[in-house]
Amino acid sequence: MTRQARRIQRGAVALCLTLTAATGCDKFNAMSDPMVGCYASKKTGPVEVRVSKQSDAYKLAMLLDRKWDSASAARPGPAIYAQLFGADSSKIAEGLMAVGAPIGLFRAKPGSRVRGLDSTTDYFVFVLLGGTSAFKVECGPKAQS
Repeated sequence: MTRQARRIQRGAVALCLTLTAATGCDKFNAMSDPMVGCYASKKTGPVEVRVSKQSDAYKLAMLLDRKWDSASAARPGPAIYAQLFGADSSKIAEGLMAVGAPIGLFRAKPGSRVRGLDSTTDYFVFVLLGGTSAFKVECGPKAQS
């Protein structure tokens, strides 16, 4: 790692610590990690899926019957991508799957089109019975419950 890269990393950590004290660091994480944030099945729909990150641990939450059901999440490997997406697996940039729960959030590589994915979003939610496009939306106060 270069000296400049270390300086940038130290500055980012200091900024995150400052933001954590003031805001919980959610906005900083959302800016630095494309998976962190809130998602809806419609561009202007209500938040249905929320991804948060504390240190290196992800948490994926889904709104079910007006209650948030959350689980720890991990990044799956290429074998899982192949199992879920078949021929489109090479078009997946990254993903998160809830540990012990049948839900995952995936992001397509820029410019890639994944079968069944709306052309106006790069995100896709996959649940036990299938999947749907997901749109990154603003996290409002109701999304924090």
